[in-house]
Amino acid sequence: MSNKKKVLFLLILVTNIAIVVGTITLNWNPATIAILFAIETFLGISRITVERLFTARPPDNTINPPTGLYDFTLWYEGLLDKRGYFQIHPKIPNIYPKNIPYVLRFWIAFVVIGGAAIPVLFGAITGRVDSSFILLIPIFILKHISIIAIWEATGIYKQASVVTVRRREIIYSGLVGCIAIVFIIPQSPDTVAAALILALVPKILFDFREAGIGPWPLTFDPTSNNTTEHIPMPANKPNYTFDTDNRALWSWASLYVSILYMLQIGSFVFMWSVLAIILLTSSTRILHSNSILILFLASYLIILLLSNYIIWLGNSNMEYRVYDDILIGYDNYLKEPQWVIHSEEITTIAKDSGFIVKILPFLKPSVIISQSSNENIRIRFLKNPEEFVDTLNKIERTHTEKFQKIK
Repeated sequence: MSNKKKVLFLLILVTNIAIVVGTITLNWNPATIAILFAIETFLGISRITVERLFTARPPDNTINPPTGLYDFTLWYEGLLDKRGYFQIHPKIPNIYPKNIPYVLRFWIAFVVIGGAAIPVLFGAITGRVDSSFILLIPIFILKHISIIAIWEATGIYKQASVVTVRRREIIYSGLVGCIAIVFIIPQSPDTVAAALILALVPKILFDFREAGIGPWPLTFDPTSNNTTEHIPMPANKPNYTFDTDNRALWSWASLYVSILYMLQIGSFVFMWSVLAIILLTSSTRILHSNSILILFLASYLIILLLSNYIIWLGNSNMEYRVYDDILIGYDNYLKEPQWVIHSEEITTIAKDSGFIVKILPFLKPSVIISQSSNENIRIRFLKNPEEFVDTLNKIERTHTEKFQKIK
């Protein structure tokens, strides 16, 4: 067993045994124990969600990114099939933007754990929660960080896809433990300790399985066989280059998409944050102070910034390079060609002035390129869509004339 796995093994033991010790020596009541289970489950879901950003291989083409209760297509459409990655820090795994559409679906998981934590709210409000449980939270966080470090060191993320990388047992075990402790509500301390140990038995086994160590080793293979076909870049410089109109992009993002999702998700973030503060502080003081207004504004501001960042990552850095017989969409931030179209594959090139373009004067028409393979590519936010269409039509005519001469 490697040193990292030994550390993780000890962390798993400590986090679970500490709950038993706190129950026996500090007389933690069911509400306090339930909060610990809820926090552990929240951290587990958060880790699973973040891990999906690290997977290098593409998902199965037959799998569409689910949208949960809302349609997030306008939010992430620029990230679908996005090639390349970026790095925040050398010690943090590479982040692949193509996985963001699949990660967004998991916001609904936080609704589930939030609902499971609501029964604990009564104990927090009535002051029956022992605040000493907060001492265990850093150890919980360190455990999940260690799991990520081990999987990065073993190269699992590079071989996995966003839909194969991670199990979900920790979610179910945490919820089962939370519900068991909350609803059994034992009467005596001995019964509390006995019920807790029974709840921890499946949890600790699932924890070991998550880490791939212990008596219940890893039994699944997250490796994906899907690969991305390499797009070679021409050695010569492009004949024409067309850039993205970032002014139009930011205006569209701020006035339309960001507000749309800010109202939906911002409200959820605000309510969940209030619930979390009440649980952690065992007080409803925030409901009667100016802090709740600050939290309200911060929740919407976070979603606004997140919306703009996702849209920027998907669209702002695109550059369209026109060569003699091919068109390449290139991402200057990720330093990676995103797609290529050969002139002989182009069937039609058209501008599309939809409803939004008509009511928002700063937007320019999109360009739709139809191919013989029945795959269409829509290009938004071009600085000069008319010139772009004229250039492609010229190349298409030139190719047709060459083909007719050869024929």
